[in-house]
Amino acid sequence: MQIYNNAPDAAAKKLGWTVIPAVASGPAPGSISQQLTDINTLLTEGVNVLAINPCDSQSIIPAVTKANSQHVPVILTDTGTLGGVAINVAANEIQSGQLACQGMIDGLKAQHNGQVSGTVIQIQGDIAGTAGQDRTKGFVDCMQSNAPNVKIVTDPTKWDPQSATSELRISLSAMPDTVGVYMQSDTQFWTGTQQVMQSLGLLHKRGEPGHVVVIGIDGGGGTLHGVQQGYVDADVSQPKTGYFNIGLFFLKQAQNGTLAKVNPADYKKYNLDVSYKPSGGGLWVLAPSTLVTSANATDSALWGNATCDKDATTCPTSLDSLASAVKA
Repeated sequence: MQIYNNAPDAAAKKLGWTVIPAVASGPAPGSISQQLTDINTLLTEGVNVLAINPCDSQSIIPAVTKANSQHVPVILTDTGTLGGVAINVAANEIQSGQLACQGMIDGLKAQHNGQVSGTVIQIQGDIAGTAGQDRTKGFVDCMQSNAPNVKIVTDPTKWDPQSATSELRISLSAMPDTVGVYMQSDTQFWTGTQQVMQSLGLLHKRGEPGHVVVIGIDGGGGTLHGVQQGYVDADVSQPKTGYFNIGLFFLKQAQNGTLAKVNPADYKKYNLDVSYKPSGGGLWVLAPSTLVTSANATDSALWGNATCDKDATTCPTSLDSLASAVKA
């Protein structure tokens, strides 16, 4: 997700900041242990602001509390913390799950002459984090209420693409009559899902006999292309390139120690759901997602359709007006 990863650099550089990247080059790149090591190194180097995409909500707490003790504001994107005080910016994951449910039901109706029944496989992320928990809750609760004849089978993966591919192959082989697949992260799972379905003879375009309805969350470019081709029915695009910009809007309050005084009503005009949780990570800012179908899959405003070069000069910064307010 190079566009998503470069977006914070773009926002910071527009403010004239120096960006110090954390290079996870230790024995376990991408692990929470390496992430904590990187954060400790950055704090030792004297950074003024920490921007983190946490591995999970619980394990990141020590890093957040250490930054708090050094009065370094923390902006967490995509996944928040359950302890310490940070600016937690993410999509409204329950809403994302509900949109995925809507896409699944619409896809099943279109494929099966209005009938909504059968088995749907949910490729689940990691329920140790808020994203996995809420993407599950939003989808499952909605399906149970609006599609009670659908059986949901969950393949847990902890966001690991290889595990997802393996689990999906087992599930589809055991249940060849599966009518739908819900990927909690299309950027992690679509490549493997496509390969498995093709190898099992289950990859067909919308409207063709044997088509399995496929829905994802994230809004990655590959999946948007899948929607355009007809292999994916719908995708939930989250405002990933805007997370850091949104966090910047609350930076002054974090520096002044006044996050608890933020008035949620002030941010309704931006369609942001803002709340403060004293014992649950501090300030939470949830942004809405967009349901992508064949009707809007080519929209250039979707982050998965954007381009973002290595130097972050062409990254989309959809909330420039918010970020520029930090300069004042």
